[in-house]
Amino acid sequence: MRFLLSDLRKSLDNIDIAIVVLLAERFRITEKVGRLKAKENLPAQDKAREKEKLKELSQVAKAHGLSSSVVKKLYRIIFEEVVKRHERIRREK
Repeated sequence: MRFLLSDLRKSLDNIDIAIVVLLAERFRITEKVGRLKAKENLPAQDKAREKEKLKELSQVAKAHGLSSSVVKKLYRIIFEEVVKRHERIRREK
């Protein structure tokens, strides 16, 4: 089967949209987590959970032929943003 560059790019565009939609949903849920943490006076960051998640996601990446270092970099950025948001929520409390 022959694919045209435009077909492949359209597929990539659709995947990118799905990734952004899922990321937005992830951040909506982490906002709820941040409010709960602020209410319960829990720290904004949970380094043990982050470490465990990076390990888990690294294994998933490897199982799907993806570089675990790329996944770790991406999730470190996501975690950093989540912690910033949790700290903001705590300050606004």
